[in-house]
Amino acid sequence: LKKARISTKNFQSFEEEIRKIYSEFQRQVTLYQADEGERTGYSDRVRDFAATFTGQKNSLPHRNTRIDTLAALFSGIPSMAKGGYTEGQREVLWALAKHKKCARKSSPKCVGKLTYENFQAGHKTHRADGGPATIENGQIECGPCNQGTGDRT
Repeated sequence: LKKARISTKNFQSFEEEIRKIYSEFQRQVTLYQADEGERTGYSDRVRDFAATFTGQKNSLPHRNTRIDTLAALFSGIPSMAKGGYTEGQREVLWALAKHKKCARKSSPKCVGKLTYENFQAGHKTHRADGGPATIENGQIECGPCNQGTGDRT
């Protein structure tokens, strides 16, 4: 948490959200390690983190990679109060989305099927209406729907 620059105060403010991000990330790493298929649908962070366990070597470079990965996952937590989603939250929202399709579907320009590279983290209850940037209030959306080119739903 020190490497991610999360103070004790910020940890206490966002402890539940940090725990959810970490828990879902660990679940994704476990699924990736158990997956004997093509291992698609996982983020680069999940793949990189899982690779540090290959061969069961707990070397200093592997430990540093894990620390750096987790620091990156939690980066942006202090700015969560401003309403934007962090990269860690985006990763969790992507992992939780079962069909990888736009959840809002409110724009005539809706993309529908999304990729990790083109999805946006959107609020179920909009920020303007008091919706927080939390996992529970988040969903994956395409750019046109998230940026309000359609009706709000």
